Amino acid sequence: MDIQNLFWIAPISSIIGLLFAYVFHSQMMESEQGTDQSKEAASNFKEGALSYLWSNYQIIGMFFVVACGFFAFLAFILRVQSPWLPIAFLSGGLFSAISGYLGIKASANAANRVAFSAGKSLSQAFLIAFRSGAVAGLMVVSLGLLDISIWWKILNYVLVHRDELRESFFAGFSLKDVGEVTTVMLTFGIGASCYALFSRVGGGLWGAAAGSAAYLGGKVEANLADVDLRNPALMAENIGENISGVSGMAADLYESFCCSILAAMVLGSAAFASPSLLNLQIHAILLPLVLAGFGTIFSVLSVYLVKIGETEELGPKDLVGVLKNGILIISILLAIVSIILVWIFVSSQFRLIGSILSGLFCSFIIGWVAEHYTSLDLEPAQNAANQANIGPYALLINGLSNGMLSTGIPVISICFALLASFEFGGGFDNTLMGLYGISLAAVGMVSTLGVTLSVSAFGAIAKNANTLAELSNLPPEGKKRVGSLDASGAALGTMVKGLSVGSAVLTVVSLLGAYIEELHAGLFKITTLSNPEILDRYIFPEKKAVLLASATVNDFMTYYNVNVLDPQVMVGVFLGVVISLVFLGLSMQGVSRISQQIVEEIRRQFKEIPGLAKGEGGAKADYSACVSLSTKASHQEMVFPISLATAFPIFLGLFLGPNGVLGFLLGGTVSCFCLALFAVNSGGIWDSAKRFVESGKFGGKGGDVHKVAVVGGMVGNNLKDSSGPSLNVFIKTMTMVAIAVAGLTASYSSYLPSLFGLRPACVRFREYVRDQWQNGEGPYKLPDEKGGIVQASTEEGFFGDEDPLMGSEVTINPEDEEGLLGDNAGLGSSTEEIGSEPLDEPLKPPTKSDAGTSQNTGSEDFSKGFDETPTPTETPSSTPSGAGGFDSFEESTTPKEAPPKEVVTVASEAKTSGAEIKIGEVKPDDVSKPDDVSSSAKPISNVSTEAVQPVPPPPTETKASETASNGGFSDF
Repeated sequence: MDIQNLFWIAPISSIIGLLFAYVFHSQMMESEQGTDQSKEAASNFKEGALSYLWSNYQIIGMFFVVACGFFAFLAFILRVQSPWLPIAFLSGGLFSAISGYLGIKASANAANRVAFSAGKSLSQAFLIAFRSGAVAGLMVVSLGLLDISIWWKILNYVLVHRDELRESFFAGFSLKDVGEVTTVMLTFGIGASCYALFSRVGGGLWGAAAGSAAYLGGKVEANLADVDLRNPALMAENIGENISGVSGMAADLYESFCCSILAAMVLGSAAFASPSLLNLQIHAILLPLVLAGFGTIFSVLSVYLVKIGETEELGPKDLVGVLKNGILIISILLAIVSIILVWIFVSSQFRLIGSILSGLFCSFIIGWVAEHYTSLDLEPAQNAANQANIGPYALLINGLSNGMLSTGIPVISICFALLASFEFGGGFDNTLMGLYGISLAAVGMVSTLGVTLSVSAFGAIAKNANTLAELSNLPPEGKKRVGSLDASGAALGTMVKGLSVGSAVLTVVSLLGAYIEELHAGLFKITTLSNPEILDRYIFPEKKAVLLASATVNDFMTYYNVNVLDPQVMVGVFLGVVISLVFLGLSMQGVSRISQQIVEEIRRQFKEIPGLAKGEGGAKADYSACVSLSTKASHQEMVFPISLATAFPIFLGLFLGPNGVLGFLLGGTVSCFCLALFAVNSGGIWDSAKRFVESGKFGGKGGDVHKVAVVGGMVGNNLKDSSGPSLNVFIKTMTMVAIAVAGLTASYSSYLPSLFGLRPACVRFREYVRDQWQNGEGPYKLPDEKGGIVQASTEEGFFGDEDPLMGSEVTINPEDEEGLLGDNAGLGSSTEEIGSEPLDEPLKPPTKSDAGTSQNTGSEDFSKGFDETPTPTETPSSTPSGAGGFDSFEESTTPKEAPPKEVVTVASEAKTSGAEIKIGEVKPDDVSKPDDVSSSAKPISNVSTEAVQPVPPPPTETKASETASNGGFSDF
């Protein structure tokens, strides 16, 4: 059996998930709807939620048009990104929006049916609520998996027919190898991330603000019951449950689900690119996709297995246990099938099973901690309620301190998962394999989302059903049953939020590794499209010339100086930490301002509508006013936080470079994770303390203790429903934006910092080559893809007026008598790694009588711009040295002279970027090993648009050993 045929498990499982989502929705719609009053209220809930979604789609649509135009500018004008990016952006956002919309419809239709069924039996009500919630859960994982599967087949078809495509009008859409297929697919996540940010931030602002205002303005000030038709914010509060707990959570988890799988596919492609593992490359790419497919199938199975007996009358604690069993079932099944899949796909790397299991274990720990701190039946929440006896001060301190303490074990478990998954992947020997292990841990965690999202949607449905039960005048037994459903959903809601935060962290860490791959792909894209001069096919980590095709992760980390002592990295870390605090503060203030506006509207209606406060004369509240106010205000408040997430990584990448971006994302990930856990768990503690008092403890509702508990509950709603959950979407979106513009960052980040006096490491390393020529130390020899040597006798062979990495197009004249690279050099991934050999020993500088001599067209100093072409000096300049900062260098040393030997030059024919040129190549067997050259770094060279001059055979021969070694981009 061809293992690659197992790919079909992913699309088939997604179709199975969609079919069962339809079945569950149909079964729910066939249930009895209840009283006319209940049906009318449920219809208002649905119309309000869908109305918000449509208004949200209008704003998101305008943003997507602008963003798509920006990505098209990068792809087709600057040509620094793949032309697939704008299409991928739209695709990811569309599927995410569809899953949220269908989930909202299912939850809104289910609420009144659950309320009516509760009057008959708890079992029936529970089944309708959970399976209706499963519609949202299955839609998310099924549509995400289907989207990825379809694009995998489309892009592989393009890859197979790349030769025909290159000769057509759509040549820019051609793909060179399977590695480029995965890096293009990763950009699909940017659309899902942007939609998730709008949905999560906007929905969180609405839900938290409307819930707080309804409680303060109606239940506290007007002394209304929990469910009272006189409360003008009643509809807004219940609509908020749907758009936050269903639509917002669905978009959040859809993003985590897709981005985790896509990052694992990218890293699997890179980690298995070496010759020794190349036969397993496709297997490593498909493993996370097939694992997620089995997760979808097991989600369907778990939904069927989670039920209670017809005669059972269970309390909230018992229902929580039943729902947790569903998560436990899918986790056990995934652990078993993971062992089988790893053995089938990558048996030689069987230790990767430990990476997947570490992700599953980590999710269990995070969920357990969240439940421990926020459950009504456990000590932390009950102690918080007891502190309300003292006053608001004691209650707030208790919640804050416990929220801080609750971050300890989850952070330790994430650290364990990172170290374990990295080690099981073999990361301490091969960094990319370790990053692949971390990405599999993230996939293991998100593969349970079909059930965990079902639990989240179950909570929103139960909340709405509890409201409708009061409006339907159900018998006391029916109201008690719905209350149990509501309490169990609220108890597990915080746990699901904690799981979403944990999955976000592992997703972002795996995306950091994928970011390096996107930089690599971006540099390749630029150099391939612009036909650059020879130096632009290399990077120069620590003054060594390394072909892009064979550069490793460590090469890029060195080239961009990703070092904690580098000030650009430090600045990035500080900015990453502070921006998470700024975002948290903005979202909290937004909820406060919206709540104030809604409370004032409630007061206005009680004042201006005769008889509304006392329920006389058939007076009715104007629900639409609060709904409209919530919609408008939430849209206004989310603009600035979303602008930070989408614009900040772009500007940071341009002015601080890739190392600054990596520092920024690292600082943001750590701070967002800790703050999100703190916010969600603190809010859960205060909310549970309020519920505990309302259950009849410490005087029950209306007492002094309850008034204090309400203060904590309102603060808690802000943190657990809006600010905390939005943080994990915030950091994921910033990471995906950075990945989407990686080509732009690679192109311009070496130039723009120089305007501010900064000289990044990549600038300093590349300066070395030009400076050595200007010092009169001769031509240079660079390794080519065949293991031979590339020579250039003049600066014109290296430098010119424009740098193609700045977006200009430079062509190589087909009439050149001699080229500089071997066959297809630098245009595709090398199947044989070229070692990071140092620059060969320079020969004597050319004289005016040399056949290849030409005038120097290089810029003498990078900071002077790209258009100046000063005349080279007669006397070689000395290499500067200094102490510290961006201008520090080592003292230049004089390389040893090679013994004179005969040079054998072989001419061959090759095609580079469609232009036929003659190749001058030195036979590896006839050259000697180059000596190391150590000197300091100098500015990036400009690249000439003139034809490369022919290289005359010198009278002496310098031997060089073959630089080839096993491995591609993955070996070090």
